Amino acid sequence: ELGADSICIKDMSGIISPENAGELVRTLKQVTDLPINLHSHTTAGLTQLVMIEAMKAGVDCIDGCISPFSGGTSHIADGTLLAIADQLGISSDIDRDALSDAYEVANTIADKYIAKGDYRTRSLISNPKIFEYQLPGGMLSNLISQLEEQGAADRLTEVLQEVPRVRKDMGYPPLVTPLSQMVGSQAVLNVLTGERYKVSPSEIKTYLAGGYGRPPARIDEDFRRKILGSDQPFVPSNADLLEPEYEKNFAYLEEFLGREPLEEEVVAYTIFPGPVEEYMQRNEPAAGQPEEDPVVNAEAATEPATNSVPRIQSANMKTYRIAVGSDEYIVELEEVSEGS
Repeated sequence: ELGADSICIKDMSGIISPENAGELVRTLKQVTDLPINLHSHTTAGLTQLVMIEAMKAGVDCIDGCISPFSGGTSHIADGTLLAIADQLGISSDIDRDALSDAYEVANTIADKYIAKGDYRTRSLISNPKIFEYQLPGGMLSNLISQLEEQGAADRLTEVLQEVPRVRKDMGYPPLVTPLSQMVGSQAVLNVLTGERYKVSPSEIKTYLAGGYGRPPARIDEDFRRKILGSDQPFVPSNADLLEPEYEKNFAYLEEFLGREPLEEEVVAYTIFPGPVEEYMQRNEPAAGQPEEDPVVNAEAATEPATNSVPRIQSANMKTYRIAVGSDEYIVELEEVSEGS
């Protein structure tokens, strides 16, 4: 009646129990003919049991991922799901030869990131503490990455303890993108600066002013005043007033790419304009290229910049990665003595 095509049980934190998963699927099957999809991360280490019970209860679709990227804060491996289905006598239309080919490609990619040290072991380890902190898998892996880059991986437990406090202060926003990144970044800043809300990203201020709509719970006015710096009125955004963007972005990408963009390219650009445009610039030969080559002053180009300043890495320099919405910034701060 509401126009839904399917129902997805989305367990981003990986905390649903096997018994609850089976009961939920059976109950939904009794009241609807819509396909039921189960999405659960392996963070807490329960997902294999969860998927078994869901399959027994008649779930129509389950989410997994290619084996080299499975486990920990990610999902259960597709191959494991197929093996479970085979044992339970459940058929599927998965092309197993294609899955095997995809595994080889993914395995090569995983080897590259393992060699570079970017495939973080901590993200692959089951963490039963997730039952207490209830963080989505993607949010947890981002927190680990941020702390390791700051040389503060040993403070992960402090940040995990801070996340529920920040979420409470912010009126219990749902931990989905971009709100999960906002809550996580604020928790990291609270811990690393040693003072709660000494620094707050601009997106937090936008949220507290109503830019993301009304929060599920009431936000203390003293807290809002502390972050915003004044008694700003709360004006929740109205999605009905937003201008349609698809056609405008379609036209822009058509000119930028020199061809008709795909629907998914337009959608991706609409959500993450900066990163998507940079990706297209790197991977599309014609992207952003003018019709004629600009005139270049070769003589001027060979002259060294007179205003360039050599970059000196201070021992007191600290580097922070700050996420603001879909954009990330690298910020370097140096502690200096008074008068220097």
